[in-house]
Amino acid sequence: MGQYGIKNVRTHTLRALKIAARGIDQIYRDNPAHQALFLANLKEQNYLFHRLRAMNRYGVLGSYIPAFAQVTGLMQYDLFHRYTVDAHTLFLIRILHRFTDPRFYEDFPLVSSIFQRIERKEILVLAAMFHDIAKGRGGNHSELGQTESTEFCLAHGMSLADANLVGWLTRYHLLMSMTAQKKDISDPEVVTIFANLVGNVTHLNHLYVLTVADMNATNPQLWNSWRATLMKQLYSQTRRILRADIDAPTNRQDMISATRTQALAMLDNVNNQHMNRDEVLRLWDDLGDEYFLREIPEDILWHTEAILNHPPIGLASNADSPPLVVLREHRELALDAVQVFVYTQDQTNLFAVTMAVFDQMNLDVLDARIITATRDFALDSYVLLDPSGTLLVDEDSQQELKQRLINAFKDPTLLKLTNKRIPRQLRHFEVTTVINFEFNEASDQHIMSLETLDQPGLLARVGQVFLQEKIEVHAARITTLGERAEDMFYISDQNDEPLSAARLEALRSALMASLSMQREQPAAYSKCD
Repeated sequence: MGQYGIKNVRTHTLRALKIAARGIDQIYRDNPAHQALFLANLKEQNYLFHRLRAMNRYGVLGSYIPAFAQVTGLMQYDLFHRYTVDAHTLFLIRILHRFTDPRFYEDFPLVSSIFQRIERKEILVLAAMFHDIAKGRGGNHSELGQTESTEFCLAHGMSLADANLVGWLTRYHLLMSMTAQKKDISDPEVVTIFANLVGNVTHLNHLYVLTVADMNATNPQLWNSWRATLMKQLYSQTRRILRADIDAPTNRQDMISATRTQALAMLDNVNNQHMNRDEVLRLWDDLGDEYFLREIPEDILWHTEAILNHPPIGLASNADSPPLVVLREHRELALDAVQVFVYTQDQTNLFAVTMAVFDQMNLDVLDARIITATRDFALDSYVLLDPSGTLLVDEDSQQELKQRLINAFKDPTLLKLTNKRIPRQLRHFEVTTVINFEFNEASDQHIMSLETLDQPGLLARVGQVFLQEKIEVHAARITTLGERAEDMFYISDQNDEPLSAARLEALRSALMASLSMQREQPAAYSKCD
């Protein structure tokens, strides 16, 4: 089929194929000629997805790889995984093929160019076939899959190096997506640790291609320009480290300098007559290092223009100057998302107050960046999802949001959380609430990771707990995967000092009590007919 471009097979041939598949036993699998044919089948890229789908549908694939039969029809009951494991695996292989199709180059420019340069594409196909093959058995499916994939490759006469590469990709197929989405990749130490785990550019190229394909094959709504940007940033930074690029930013100051240089070059290339270059540089000096570590040049220019066009805040001559709140369209996280930038004097309850206002206006937070400048000014940026879809086009709604935020900053005691029902589609899911703390020496802060059931007003309730426990939030990473919220917060006490073990335990207890509607239960796997 692959060699001659045959896409469809006649019914009587398929009937004979299904009957013949029953004769595949261990003796058949151990035959070197059969093993060579199976590998040759994977090396032939033409119609590979269609061929594997037919092999799976008519029993050949499950008979030849018994472990694959165990995941055929296997579904994880959540809102994140859209397909059964076998369907997801074959779709992943189809996505890999799209990286060679000019029609999809605009959607995947970098990953397509990398995949086309990989000569041994069957390495990635095998990693794709085995990456989820141990799901539903209990234990770590990545580690179990590594053992099975390595043994399979060695049994089929592949070299030890090739077998180890397939096994490594199977073991670490989640590493890059988890690092990009859950870690602070603006921190050079985070990228360096990731680079050390990857080891070399060959591993990085294969892992990047597999990760992008896996994310696209898991849930079509998962892949967006925001995640693409995160993945590309992590790939580029890691590649420069692994290639020992002398110009690579390997520490915080290098990354800050690189971001400022890029933003300044963009400023020089646009009509900036309304922005004085010296004023821009003076403002940037006041915004602090953390700002240039976490923001991208495009957003820096947007923020800069908004701040310089706003009356100075906090000066005696402008005591009544309100906080700056500006909105714009944001299509990286979702097509109808709204980006809100807040610039105001810092205060201890800022995160809690902001979350409460968003909750009152039924705005879902997709991403949050909380930064305190050197002059004790807060530069907070949020990406919001407006269920009604009117915020960007309705000036009254925009003005209401701005005024509510300004009023809340002046008097946070007026805010009350709204009680909302959990949506019907979420009521059937039981997600264990897990709260972990990790100390980050670079920032002298604790990183709190929270995994729990996504629900209306979640961040507002978390913010209220932070307020009650006198916790300062310095940065946040908001991630929602189906019915599961996986959020990360950089926190300290209100004096910017690290939290003691007792304070951390008190915070954990308070959060668990606030989120007590959840009941602990692991994700369920089941065969579907």
